[in-house]
Amino acid sequence: SGVIAVNQLLRRARDGKSLLVANSGLICNTPFLSSTPPGFKPKEDLVPICTLAESPIFVFVGKDYPASNLAELKQSVQGRQEPLLYSVTAAGSALHVGGALVLHMLGIKGQAVPYRNSDQVVIDVSENRLPMGVHVWNSMAPFVQSGRIKVLAVLSERPFSAAPQIATADSQGLKGVDIYGWLGLFMAAGESDGTIQGYEGRLRAFFSDREFPDFISKLSYVPSFRDSRSSRSFVDAETRRYEKLMKELNISV
Repeated sequence: SGVIAVNQLLRRARDGKSLLVANSGLICNTPFLSSTPPGFKPKEDLVPICTLAESPIFVFVGKDYPASNLAELKQSVQGRQEPLLYSVTAAGSALHVGGALVLHMLGIKGQAVPYRNSDQVVIDVSENRLPMGVHVWNSMAPFVQSGRIKVLAVLSERPFSAAPQIATADSQGLKGVDIYGWLGLFMAAGESDGTIQGYEGRLRAFFSDREFPDFISKLSYVPSFRDSRSSRSFVDAETRRYEKLMKELNISV
């Protein structure tokens, strides 16, 4: 659906009236997933107006699984020949990369299990039908609060403000792990600089008012505004980073 949205955007007139809210997977990962091009090149066809939010990613298990942190997860599979199954809701997404990277760094052989329904991931882990899940907070929070799942780590270098008690992967010895999803606002290449700057200014004003960042936080995202120039550098760096990780982890469709 994201690829369809981009292609529709690119077919529209450059009249300053068409915007695209896109996630990191669509912009950074989609071009590297398949030998069949998605029909667009993000760096050439899209211009970021700003970034909006980041979405921390968590590794979790059921309440009865014999692990409460990443070291115990590694210990729990010692001597096993079969791979550790973990959830993937979109091939090549930040969730997929994050799960594969953690298991790789722990020396655990993993196997991704595809899911179409992201909420089903949390249900299956909580009911011991799947050993490990990789997900975002809004779907997990009720299960964490009820004690039906245990969160082993947040896959970022910084604690999650809504649940600061959850240890980061970095603090558990996986140095440099900083995987998260993000959302950005884009326009098609060819729009005027004045149009882009106008939208950037409006979004900057939104973020200066606490009501808008607070709204983003209530959706379990982390508010994250970067202006157009900074967003271009950020997106370029993220694209290079994910391309490298996906090759190292052998992630493809």
